[in-house]
Amino acid sequence: MTVGMNRLNQMFRDFKVAEDVGKMMELRRFAVEFELYGTVYWNNGQRNYLVSKNADMLCKQIRELEVRNKYPLPLQVWHENCLVPAGWEEEIEQQIKVHFCQALQKKYPAMFWEAIVAVAEGKENDNGTAVLDPIREQLDGVFREEWLQTFHGLLNLLYLRKNLSQRSFLIYSEWLQEMRQEMVDTVAEKDTFCKNFFGFAYQEKDSQIHYVVNASQQFVQKKRTDMMLMSSNIITPIFSKKCWYNYDYRLEQARKDFEREMRTLYDEKYFAILKEIAALPLAVNAVRYRDKMQQFSMEEVGNIWKLFGRQWGIVG
Repeated sequence: MTVGMNRLNQMFRDFKVAEDVGKMMELRRFAVEFELYGTVYWNNGQRNYLVSKNADMLCKQIRELEVRNKYPLPLQVWHENCLVPAGWEEEIEQQIKVHFCQALQKKYPAMFWEAIVAVAEGKENDNGTAVLDPIREQLDGVFREEWLQTFHGLLNLLYLRKNLSQRSFLIYSEWLQEMRQEMVDTVAEKDTFCKNFFGFAYQEKDSQIHYVVNASQQFVQKKRTDMMLMSSNIITPIFSKKCWYNYDYRLEQARKDFEREMRTLYDEKYFAILKEIAALPLAVNAVRYRDKMQQFSMEEVGNIWKLFGRQWGIVG
């Protein structure tokens, strides 16, 4: 009897779903799940919002905002389900973007960025040039994109830590651009298919180096952010590369080769440079930073505050 009742209940649910779908078809309304990505940044004393359906594009915009000293939030994600009349997808999406921005506005008040400015704005030194100059000298005239990318990662790390002045940052950036311009005519080897891989490395207290690799930039970015919050490990910038493969040279082999290359780039010598950077004198106001920690004790805001502390070298 129990089996019979379960079967009847299942049939009833099936009929109900079919009826609901029929009604929505009559009304031309369908349940849609929206997934949006966003960030908030500081510009001219105000919060500004960026929202997109494209996570990779937004990650790129966040990196650009970071080096412009706009202090963007890490990638934020918003899910919302609703019934959408046929032909109204764009209008409903705009409404959901507004909901997303309203939620971010409520969660991250303007005083959060005012505190960031009070700690970091106008605070910089050029101690990082002692780290970068010898590396630039070694790379000058060596046209290898993967080596230039690791240098670029160190450059951004030092600039965001405030151990480089804006003038020095621009000089190094121009040098990088010139080096890459020299490589424009270099014919890259291509194949049947391609996939972008992303990864980073981290070193634990026992000096063991571990590597994280994935084809999703969003996954790798979140993994790195979570690790910065939950551990005191030394963590590299993210390395990325477009990898080509075919029916014989499979995707899994391309992934392994990417990780093998990353291991040669993020080796003991690279981590020695990261430790050298970590030992540089702080440029920002650490006392003021710690004074604000209690003010931003709520979990999500507090986590972002901690991330900025790690960026500036205050939090280990």
